[in-house]
Amino acid sequence: MADKQEFGPWEIVDKLNHDHLFKVRISNRPTGSEYVLKTLFHSSREGKDFYSGFRKEITVLKQLNHPNVLELVDYDLNPLNPYFVTPFYNMGSLEDMLPLRKNWKRRITKGIIRGYSYLHQQGIIKFDNNPKNIFLHQNTTKKLPRAIVGDFGMFELKTEPDLITNTWMDVLDIVKVL
Repeated sequence: MADKQEFGPWEIVDKLNHDHLFKVRISNRPTGSEYVLKTLFHSSREGKDFYSGFRKEITVLKQLNHPNVLELVDYDLNPLNPYFVTPFYNMGSLEDMLPLRKNWKRRITKGIIRGYSYLHQQGIIKFDNNPKNIFLHQNTTKKLPRAIVGDFGMFELKTEPDLITNTWMDVLDIVKVL
């Protein structure tokens, strides 16, 4: 790769896709397991708002610990090359897997509800709720995939019932497409 960037102990293996603010890449740790590395685009690094939003996303991810919520594995807030690393979920997004197999619907619905319930208990109201931001992972020892709520680029820390109700309406819209 020309113009190779350094990301701590992470070796870039492949480029995934581009979000409107971030470059997402697959990475390998020395153990050989696959992870996703997310960083700011070069042009975005100049804006304080983008960097501050990136820091906010990392700050909230550091506080979370639930099997149905995106896991933060590593991060670096160096303003010249900030990044964070999450697991690579081998089935992609819920959007990629629609329509779902009938026997998966109940488990995935439960996972989505458990993930959002946990977030709400933490006072986190996540926006941009859609099937593209729910990831699926199938462990080799389990037959049914696990749903993971991801993408914390847009959220608020609140406990206001109206916001929580609106988020649940978004969750119901996701579940309807299953």
